[in-house]
Amino acid sequence: MWTPSSSKTRAAAAQTCRSEGLHGAIGLLLLLLPLNVGGCPPDPACPDCTDDGNEFEGLRALRQSIFELELAYRWAPVHYQVVERSGEFSLNGRSDYLTAVDFDGDWNTLNNWSSLAAGDVDADLTIEYEHPANAAVYYSVVTTATHWYIVYAFYHPRDWCNGIACRQFGSDFGNDLHENDLEGFLAIVRRPPVFGDREFGSLQAIITVAHNDFYSFVPAGTPLTGGEEGLDGIVPTTDFRGREHPCTTQEAKGHGLYSLDVPGFAIQFFLPVLENGVDGGLFACEEAFGEQGDYVKYVPSGVAQDPDSRQGWPKRDVGYRLVPIVDTLWARRRNPETFRQPGQCRLRGNDGVDDLARAPWCWDDTGGFTTFTLPDGLPAGTLATDPAWTASNYFDGFFSLSRTYTHNPYQSISCERFPDGC
Repeated sequence: MWTPSSSKTRAAAAQTCRSEGLHGAIGLLLLLLPLNVGGCPPDPACPDCTDDGNEFEGLRALRQSIFELELAYRWAPVHYQVVERSGEFSLNGRSDYLTAVDFDGDWNTLNNWSSLAAGDVDADLTIEYEHPANAAVYYSVVTTATHWYIVYAFYHPRDWCNGIACRQFGSDFGNDLHENDLEGFLAIVRRPPVFGDREFGSLQAIITVAHNDFYSFVPAGTPLTGGEEGLDGIVPTTDFRGREHPCTTQEAKGHGLYSLDVPGFAIQFFLPVLENGVDGGLFACEEAFGEQGDYVKYVPSGVAQDPDSRQGWPKRDVGYRLVPIVDTLWARRRNPETFRQPGQCRLRGNDGVDDLARAPWCWDDTGGFTTFTLPDGLPAGTLATDPAWTASNYFDGFFSLSRTYTHNPYQSISCERFPDGC
């Protein structure tokens, strides 16, 4: 087991693990544990720890999961969700709120469409909803010697539309409307050459998922250039609790996800709330959306909040919490209550077109007529399951990029296999 040679060890570990958004919760956990569970080795919080060669594997896994959570919060986006408040399926904007798959208290994804609307009308004719739309974002971390790859997945109980588009294709509602929606992005983070106190590397690029298309963005000043796919724009950043976080946005109704510096057609058709346009992504995220408009600004506070707790529009600084994909969606992929079987890819849904929402390990860039894009040629799911390959395909200019995974839950590769962890 790990044996602290100094009484200050666990206190140092607790101080190290006080990450933004968690308000010391991780630090408190460390103080309560009998053994040190600082960052994934080498452990910057525990320089005086010694190893007698018998560390308990479960503790090592816990240490890894704590580090992954901190890492995910460090690069979690400030997220602007555009909202459409009109239309028979909009629920006055509620159909565009982020939440958890089990927001209604169960993992039966066949009832989420109706659960979102369940509620009673008060005497003043306002609706008291039975299930709060408390905001959650799912995440997973894959590791190589050079990079961390963080998937963020955003769930909506409804993918919806208005008018004739909802009645086409001969289905109940049409392909533009279905129960459950899960889109997101991959953050590519360069690892620091040497671990330091709470060192979480640098963001090099993101690849976003918008329906059947992927879009690639890089921060300003990056050495990366477009690879096989070319670049779609710049990912702007904004300050949240003293650190720069990427800014992302999702369109109303269909929930395609982009950096705020999106292609012109997306600005024109999907994001009408933008007041000031974009200038290469070099703007404050708040300035792009302006003071007015129907949107929700979500922030990675670590506390899940319902936008309806804010009065009026826009609804600003609504907190969301991070939820591990591996312990929830991935763990339930063989459960027919949640996923269509066989396949283990699609969330079950029976409102509109059945079973259209894909899990991250099945996201695919197949292109489409409406976006005039071609498929990227990579197998479905590699954005999550083989992100190093995806990164090498989408971008050129990496100083170094390892394709060997030291931690990849989608391929059953874990830190516990390696003497020095990951």
